[in-house]
Order: sequence, then C-alpha cells, then structure tokens
Amino acid sequence: MNGIAMLNLSAVGIFGAVLSAAFSGTLWTRRKRLILAGGLAAILILQGVLRLFVGLPVIVRLYPVITHLPLAVILCVLSKKYLWSFISVLTAYLCSQNRRLLA
Repeated sequence: MNGIAMLNLSAVGIFGAVLSAAFSGTLWTRRKRLILAGGLAAILILQGVLRLFVGLPVIVRLYPVITHLPLAVILCVLSKKYLWSFISVLTAYLCSQNRRLLA
C-alpha cells in the first residue's frame, strides 16, 4: 500500500471518529475534545504498529476490533450514553462507505 492510500485511510478514519463523536454529542468541552484526539492518536498508532508486525491482511480482519470498538468505548466514557455511542460509531461507518460506492 502506497503513501497516498495510507493518508486516505487515515483521513477517513479521522473523519469517522469526529463524525461519531458529533453523533454521540461528546464534543461539547475542550477536555473531551482533547481526550478524543488522544484516543484517536492511540488508535492510529496501534494500527501503524500492527501494520509493521502482522501485515495489512490481518489488520483488515481486525479492523472493527482495533478501530470501532476502542472508539465506541472512548465515546461511552465521555458521554455516558452506552448504546448511543455504539450506534453513532456504526452510523459514521456507514457514512464513510459512500466513497467506496462512488469509486
């Protein structure tokens, strides 16, 4: 995978995380935005480390576990809306899939 594709995937991941947070209503304070940014950075670092050690095919299979689940947990902690946090992550995922339909 080349650098452009990696940037694209990272940008889509960041877009999805911010959209999930907006859907769940967690971006109201500066502290919560900083916690979300730190959590998102940790998720992206985890993906990069796993890319180096296990390869892209494994990451594709583990994507929901290493991306969506940690994001939903972060949103649950920030918003205290447990079900709505998971629903917002899944909704943002569906919104991010439009680019694949158009490509």
